[in-house]
Amino acid sequence: MIIVYILIFSMALVADPHFGRQLGPFTVEKWIGFGAIFYAIWYFPTRKGTPRFLRTFQAKMFIAFVILVLSSYLVTAKDLAFQGLISILISQFFFFFVSQITIDSQKRLYYCCLAYIGAVGFGAAYLLREWAGNIGSYGIDYRAGYVVGDPNFFTAGALVVLPLNLYFIINLKRKLPRYFCMSCLLLTIGAILIGQSRGGLLGMIAVLVLQARDSTHRKAFIGLSAVIVLAVLISPASPLDRLLHPNYSDKESSDSRLEMWRVAGRVIDEYPVLGAGIGKFHHYLELYAPGQDLNFYVPHNTYIQIAVELGFVGLSIFLAMLYGTFRSLKKTRRAAKKAGDVFTYAVASALRNGIPGFLVCIMFISALHSKIFWFSIFLSTCLPGLIRKPKPPATEGEAPPEPSLAERELDLPQSVPEVEPVSVA
Repeated sequence: MIIVYILIFSMALVADPHFGRQLGPFTVEKWIGFGAIFYAIWYFPTRKGTPRFLRTFQAKMFIAFVILVLSSYLVTAKDLAFQGLISILISQFFFFFVSQITIDSQKRLYYCCLAYIGAVGFGAAYLLREWAGNIGSYGIDYRAGYVVGDPNFFTAGALVVLPLNLYFIINLKRKLPRYFCMSCLLLTIGAILIGQSRGGLLGMIAVLVLQARDSTHRKAFIGLSAVIVLAVLISPASPLDRLLHPNYSDKESSDSRLEMWRVAGRVIDEYPVLGAGIGKFHHYLELYAPGQDLNFYVPHNTYIQIAVELGFVGLSIFLAMLYGTFRSLKKTRRAAKKAGDVFTYAVASALRNGIPGFLVCIMFISALHSKIFWFSIFLSTCLPGLIRKPKPPATEGEAPPEPSLAERELDLPQSVPEVEPVSVA
């Protein structure tokens, strides 16, 4: 299972020199992915119960979305060379099945969550190191992001994991994993600040509001939120400064997005049902915006990109997947609450509060390649099968039931708290 944890740990890294190192015909990360697939095949006969791959509606919609993307690519592409998005979606397609097979207990869910938190913290450390090494040449406003791909993409993914990190910090018993999560949180907040993503700022506000409504430790959470807001206000490099005082580059970026959205509208009018074809948007930029150097090849809005390349059929499937995710997480929370399973309840709540932050961010970026986002969908499909049944009370003379790993590691209340979050589905 360690190889699956390592794969999760690498999710925030796009151009890591170690995971991206070529080893024979494939990179190290791809070899790790192959290892995870082989492990899942080996583990399948001995796992706890038979996985129900299509148990949830969002799982069905994910499969349908991948099939539509591949069909569009095969029909419209001039050659069969794997482009970046196609390669990532294929790898996520296989990882969906890996996750359904291997995450079959709360113990494994616990360690997957720690690896998930560590992925963002490790990516944040890379981003901060790159920023610190270049501000002497480019100034404090330098926006790093080579290893994590782009600061906007990193911020969007980090917001998905942020509520989960906060939950672990508040509830972990053991010092070592708590310090690990606290370190990841500090690195993540620092990376979000120097990443200066304006869409990320709006997404973070959405996450903090949702999490505040759902937190059982409201005073501690409000205090932490106040520290984050204060850091945003006083930091010389922050997304708020770019939002209130945009420089020439910021204005040029905004103007380019508006022009790309105008072109996208023309393409959608021309191909409304199934779109112009995956990866074809840049051809229409040359056709409908000739002579303009926009420096972009995607619409920088994920919803518009899907509508352009896959039409309203593709956009409908994508939105249906999101709806199914929130509906499933809501049902999981209710079932976990009824069973008294506080850990699964908390993970479902964290995902339900974190994913909306990502969905706000992707109104300004094209982020279908985000592995962190796709894994959040996969986790939502695993959770219904991980709800623990209530333990029968021990009879006289019988040893008490063995506590779960989550109960040993986390300082959990004895019952699910009577707190309901704001409705997002």
